[in-house]
Amino acid sequence: MEGISGKETMTPKDFETAVDFTFSIDKDESEIKNVAQKSKHIVVNNEQLESYVKLIKKDLKTDKTVTLNSASFKIKATKDIYDRGNGKILYKNGETVTQKVGKTTYDTFTTNSQNLVVPNNSFASEFDFLGTVITPLKLPVGSFEVYEISIPKGFLQLEETVKFNIDGIRDFDKDEDGDPVIEVIVKNEQPTGTLVIDKSIALRENVDTSLIDTSDLSGIEFSLKANEDIIDYSDGSIIYKKGELVNNYNLSQSGNLTVSKIPMGRYILKEEKTLDGLVLNDTIYNIEFIKEDDITKVYTVTKDIINDTTLVDISKTDITGDEELVGAELKVIDENDNVIDSWTSTDKSHKIEGLKVEKSYKLVEDLAPLGFVKATSIDFKIEKTNSVQQVTMVDKVVEMSKTDVGGTEIEGATIQVLDDESNIIDEWVSTKESHKIRNLIEGKSYILHEEIVVDGYVKATDIPFKVTENKETQKLTMIDKVVEVSKRDVAGEEVEGAKLQVLDKDNNVIDEWISSKEDHKVSGLKEGDTYKLHEEVAIGDYVKASDIEFKVSFEKETQKIIMVDKLVEIIKTDLVTGEEIEGAELQVVDENDTIIDEWISTKEPHKVSGLEENKTYRLIEKTCPYGYEIAEEIEFTVTNEKVNQKIEMKDKPILKTIKLLKLDSDTKEVIKADFTFGIFEDEECTKLIKEVNSDKELGTVTFEDLRYNTYFIKELKQPENYQLSDRIVKIEINENGTFADGVLLEDNDSVCSFEFYNQLVPKVQTGNETNYTLLIVSAIISLLEIIAGIFILRKNKKNN
Repeated sequence: MEGISGKETMTPKDFETAVDFTFSIDKDESEIKNVAQKSKHIVVNNEQLESYVKLIKKDLKTDKTVTLNSASFKIKATKDIYDRGNGKILYKNGETVTQKVGKTTYDTFTTNSQNLVVPNNSFASEFDFLGTVITPLKLPVGSFEVYEISIPKGFLQLEETVKFNIDGIRDFDKDEDGDPVIEVIVKNEQPTGTLVIDKSIALRENVDTSLIDTSDLSGIEFSLKANEDIIDYSDGSIIYKKGELVNNYNLSQSGNLTVSKIPMGRYILKEEKTLDGLVLNDTIYNIEFIKEDDITKVYTVTKDIINDTTLVDISKTDITGDEELVGAELKVIDENDNVIDSWTSTDKSHKIEGLKVEKSYKLVEDLAPLGFVKATSIDFKIEKTNSVQQVTMVDKVVEMSKTDVGGTEIEGATIQVLDDESNIIDEWVSTKESHKIRNLIEGKSYILHEEIVVDGYVKATDIPFKVTENKETQKLTMIDKVVEVSKRDVAGEEVEGAKLQVLDKDNNVIDEWISSKEDHKVSGLKEGDTYKLHEEVAIGDYVKASDIEFKVSFEKETQKIIMVDKLVEIIKTDLVTGEEIEGAELQVVDENDTIIDEWISTKEPHKVSGLEENKTYRLIEKTCPYGYEIAEEIEFTVTNEKVNQKIEMKDKPILKTIKLLKLDSDTKEVIKADFTFGIFEDEECTKLIKEVNSDKELGTVTFEDLRYNTYFIKELKQPENYQLSDRIVKIEINENGTFADGVLLEDNDSVCSFEFYNQLVPKVQTGNETNYTLLIVSAIISLLEIIAGIFILRKNKKNN
């Protein structure tokens, strides 16, 4: 018969299914009559099932295959393992599985890895996948357990062996050759780190802590960063690179933090944020989780971390910095102008705890102590430090001195300081000490103003000034100069008694006084303004001076103004002789014919009273002295030249000419010859006025320019051959006319003539023609004249 196929349709447990088979029945066999003999015996053999064991090393938590380093295992039977075919014990309970490949017997199986290290008697196939090892030979059906005898780096030892059974092999996976492979996964755990942070706040003693709220510390934040590459020991991958942030963590409300399951390695812990008013703890904490044994699952690192508070110590001092200033009203405001703290300074510095780090604040002085400048606000920033931060506000002083040009303090002046809106900031009366100006603010501009000046001083110009921010005493000096008025004559001597005034531009009287021997210090003046010095009343015979316009300069030196009173002197003189004439009645009148002064001339010049410079006047002679003609009026202007002015009025005398005509007494003819007459003051003809020789062509002697008076004319030399006349002619010239010996002479243009007769000398008819009688008479007359002359000389000498 043809072949018949056979197939095992049900296999005994733990045995392999037999291979399909075929068989045939021969002809001879089919013809067998005996039924029993007709059966054909076919033997089908089943082999006991076996399987390869694939050991896989994995991370217990991540389930990742451990490929970085190898694990070595031993396999032990947990029951006796029999050969099902013959009942022989293959492995006793607890016996280590060994497999002989070639000449080598293996009892240890090592997973393939990146850093493969094969221990002795260990099987490790390079064809296995990383992290796995497949036994070189199959294991029979039975119960086994895996012991780990070499732990991969970074992992903990197994807490218990891994048990597995080889049964139900038909359900196993098959390898590429169709052989069953049972996978046994051995999971190990990597240890982890736990970080515990306990936070505390170091509050300071004896300091107001009201700005700090420690009831909730959850705002404090930490960062944890890798300080090295953090390795996953399963596969060598980098969990965190060096410097990489692991995470940021905030504390609990109570200030605690626990971070668990941190991969082993080295880290850096740093405080990133803290509460307002606390100083960020910038300590770098090195956190190390280092595996020390194979059984510790969690390594805990605890850090007690303290935060300090910020502390600002605020001092209010003067520029010396030696002592605290008491009485300043101060406050600290934040960037939004919220008042954080306010206080009045004492003799101790003021401390504020809990200002925000990295925040800017402003120290403001609302009110400075008396005499000190209100300081410029100070911006300060809270540094990240637990050290006491010092903020010092210095109040400077602005001192003002009121002095004269010599530097001496002036008492009694009312001084004001005005702001840019003319508000009075400070006001005081000057003393011998400099004044510390109140209510000033650094950086602002003010005006120093003299409201009331001390008599005798000029009101100083306002002084603008700016309070500097330099922390040094700022000194201001307002100098009151002096304007002195001196009233003098042209010789430089002080004139006493004149009434003087100083007028402003509107002719208001600013100051008035009576001049004395001392210069007058003018009151009420202001620098830069223009004034007039006016003489209201001149003293005595002085001319009233012209107004002097003057401007008070800004120069800080005594300004001196001299008003000179000149004199106008009137001289009444003889036109001919130039001598002073007494007795003239004179007047000075102004342009309105008002009599300014009148007087009777004397031998001295007259100082005219009541005159004013630059005005025009007339000098009038009301009556003239006897023997003079009234002079014409003289118009004159009083100049403003500071020299005495002299005005001379000349009176022309009334002059007459006496002409003597010499006639022969017998013939009445004119004697045209040389002869001489003298004119005398006295009748005795001892006081000769002058001698006049004859005009022999006309036979005359002329006496010119004779004034009102009585004269005596006598012949001093007779014509030749004529007898010398002893006649003395009395000439009288007065307001009634000209008289010769009492006879009124005819006046022809002030020329008055009279005749004078001479007799010829008699002739003697004897031989001797000498006239002895005449000689004797002449001798006698000469002798008498000599005697008379001697007598007159003696009399004059006696009178002298």
